[in-house]
Amino acid sequence: MRSSRRTGPTLAELRRAPAGIVVVVARLICRVIPRRRDLWAFGSWYGTRYGGSPRALFWYCLREQKDRLQVAWITRRRELARELRALGLPAYHRYSLRGLWISLRAGVYVFDCRSSDVNYITAAGALTVNLWHGTPIKRIEHDIDDPDHPYSRAHHGRWWWRALTRLAYPTNAERYDLLCASSPAAASRLAQAFRLPIVRVVVREAPCNDVLTGGAEAFGPLRRIELSVVDRLRAEKEGGKRCILYLPTFRETVESSPLQDVLDAVEPVLRSQGATLWCKLHGEDRRSVRAGHAALVEALPAELDASLLLHYADVLITDYSSVYMDFLLVDRPVVFFAYDLDRYERDDRAFYEPYRNVTPGPVVRTPTALAAEIRALLVDREPAPGPHSRARRELRHRFHATAPGESAAAASTYAEIAARVAAP
Repeated sequence: MRSSRRTGPTLAELRRAPAGIVVVVARLICRVIPRRRDLWAFGSWYGTRYGGSPRALFWYCLREQKDRLQVAWITRRRELARELRALGLPAYHRYSLRGLWISLRAGVYVFDCRSSDVNYITAAGALTVNLWHGTPIKRIEHDIDDPDHPYSRAHHGRWWWRALTRLAYPTNAERYDLLCASSPAAASRLAQAFRLPIVRVVVREAPCNDVLTGGAEAFGPLRRIELSVVDRLRAEKEGGKRCILYLPTFRETVESSPLQDVLDAVEPVLRSQGATLWCKLHGEDRRSVRAGHAALVEALPAELDASLLLHYADVLITDYSSVYMDFLLVDRPVVFFAYDLDRYERDDRAFYEPYRNVTPGPVVRTPTALAAEIRALLVDREPAPGPHSRARRELRHRFHATAPGESAAAASTYAEIAARVAAP
């Protein structure tokens, strides 16, 4: 149950506050180091992943802007840096000598969560560009209506409580130089959530959607884990199999998961229709796909980028994840499995508008109903123009500035960022 008022400082915040003072001093030092505006540092998902819009833009810059820019991927995972370098990419651990030098000299930081995707301390003095990792359908940042939520504690309560939280977790109160959104409607929500002037929000399609509409080439060379999955997906599509993709959202509070009931209900449909269910799961669900389902159900690695998967999906199943907003660009059916809608909205995260206003597909609450919807889509196909196809089109017009099938988002985003960087 959500709190109505923020509680006082936590023990973790009190313990982290002294280190926060050191961070403040270090950032002040970093701020005076001269920066090169032709050196861009990229990172993603708190420094743990190589993916998303930063990856698509990184590869575009590396391929198309090599005469104008020097770019580098910065990560906190040494094994990831080694793997990327083996692919011929300029990638470095954030605290290696080379990674630290680039982080201190880069004039532009590009990321999709926080500047800590690259390095929060060394970000001081650079122009920070947040490509944000989704369309805001759930409340985020300042707009989260639970004052005790980790992301909103920095914005609620007494002034010294807020100051202590910001000292302990400074990235939860960052303000970025530029924020990217896929449409004016998304830009308005992001500006409100991050308390930024609307002029600092760039309206351009997310670069990662070049992969969704155009294929894996927009991501550059694939890692081993990606190549294995993409090769299997291609083989299944070429063999006439249909791909159903299940991408549920991460839940901060979990009571019980219906995953096994879902697999039991949909397996006969998959078997009879020659389809495979590809699942990218969280927590215990990822470890609980039984061996008996292995022939028809694929449990995907957590770090696999969703854009690579969406390109091959015939049907998407999700719940409260905004991933379906990207899927609108290929105009294929979406089924919403909202088995815990009331609990999720009450205990996890509220929405910006009523859930059913932004769900352009059937909303089901039970595994049996989900299996029936999948069967209907695989056997009868979706009628066009039906109510769901019209709803997808209307929602796409609200939340995407580009037309379906276009695949030049990275080039467009680069041009806009470069213009802002060059501006006095």
